[in-house]
Amino acid sequence: MNIRICPGRDEHIEGCIQSIKHSVLWDTYFQYLPELDSMFKGGVSKNQIHVALNAQGRCIGYIWVQQDGAFSHFPYLRSFAVQRRYRNKGVGTALLKYFEQVVPSHRFFILVSERNDAAMRFYERNGYSAVGKIPDLFREGVSEIILTKHLGSDHQKKTLLHI
Repeated sequence: MNIRICPGRDEHIEGCIQSIKHSVLWDTYFQYLPELDSMFKGGVSKNQIHVALNAQGRCIGYIWVQQDGAFSHFPYLRSFAVQRRYRNKGVGTALLKYFEQVVPSHRFFILVSERNDAAMRFYERNGYSAVGKIPDLFREGVSEIILTKHLGSDHQKKTLLHI
């Protein structure tokens, strides 16, 4: 599939919201958020959202990354979705690879709801490993699985960590 990935803009927000609908992510969390539009506007204004555009320039998926969202040092994939009719066509893989190539890090973190088996399989196929579990983090009765991927010394960027 021919897609282009670029920084998200306000005109992509509706496409981002459509990407979440009809998903476990929507069913578990997002359908309960009354200010979804303003939440995405905040992510766009902070340059945290990147979108996948189809050949017609329409947003068909997005990835929301907080550069230092994990332990104030490592990138955290806050949210990630592809519109239902574009799933299983390589769009999600392209967005994930984009994330790993563009963000200057050698280790990445993601949380996945224990209810989201398809997402767990997707991330495991792409080299992510479960390293822990946090019960009741965002919703009571729903645990989050902590996933991480380490690219190894060949991909490490020179960083200074002050502890």
